Amino acid sequence: MQARAADKRADLPQDALAQLLERQVGVFFDQRVGFQGVQFRNNSLAQTPIFESGSNNYSNFVASGNLGEQFNYMCNSQVSYSFNVWYSASTNAAKCGASDLALNSTTDPGWVDKTNVDLHLTAVSTAVDHGGSSCPASDIDLDARPRGSACDAGADES
Repeated sequence: MQARAADKRADLPQDALAQLLERQVGVFFDQRVGFQGVQFRNNSLAQTPIFESGSNNYSNFVASGNLGEQFNYMCNSQVSYSFNVWYSASTNAAKCGASDLALNSTTDPGWVDKTNVDLHLTAVSTAVDHGGSSCPASDIDLDARPRGSACDAGADES
């Protein structure tokens, strides 16, 4: 993970968040800092990412192809969302972008074992083929992607 304080840009590769999640660390984008040119994509999130709303501190910020839990207050109008799969075990999940998928379910969206932070996808996961057509050439395990008609949402290609 790289961040440059001078111009407030960040490069968050798909495995950076997996490494954080193994340590049970959440993701929080603080609007007081501001973010420009961030591509937050193809991450599997065991905890809710927070895109704090407030002043206009997000510029060219894209959240795409992610898979994770969220709450309906999470969407930020300054962030461009596409092909994410959001679920919520306790409240209604919200579609932040038109191509997002929102699951209102008390179960996870098809991970092998979220409790033990195994965020690989099962073959019947709702994230399969929902990540859009633009994704990294390989997943977190260095498996080629896409394998189906489109990329899988999240860091793993089933």
